[in-house]
Amino acid sequence: KDVDLKVPKNVPSNVVLSVIREFQDYSLRLTGRTPLGSDLLGVAYESMVGATFRGELGSYFTPRNIADFMVRLLDIRKGKLMDPACGSGGLLTAANRYVKSIGEDESSLEFYGNDLNPRMVQAAKLNFLMNALDALKILHGDGL
Repeated sequence: KDVDLKVPKNVPSNVVLSVIREFQDYSLRLTGRTPLGSDLLGVAYESMVGATFRGELGSYFTPRNIADFMVRLLDIRKGKLMDPACGSGGLLTAANRYVKSIGEDESSLEFYGNDLNPRMVQAAKLNFLMNALDALKILHGDGL
């Protein structure tokens, strides 16, 4: 079945094909969108890139349950959300899941990320692409 992919113009086609090959054995239709944060897509993503990035230069994935708790506690529904040390973008994608789970218009919240490690920036951009977020809003720099 043909799928219409929304890929930013600056993402090379070989990167898109590589991502598709990596995910061909996962059922993305099973990705949960519950308030509890059941996100099979995110789990699959972290399992594939986790060994590559975990612990590098002090970079660690925030546990999914902690990220989900933080966004529920903050109850952010509208505006702009910036993570100055976003790593793989886990907190931002948790906020995106939360906004969807409460039935809020997805365009009511803009997500921005920044990280010092260029490899984590690439990981966050990939995570954003997988979650249909604008990967151009992930920047490289010292946000702290």
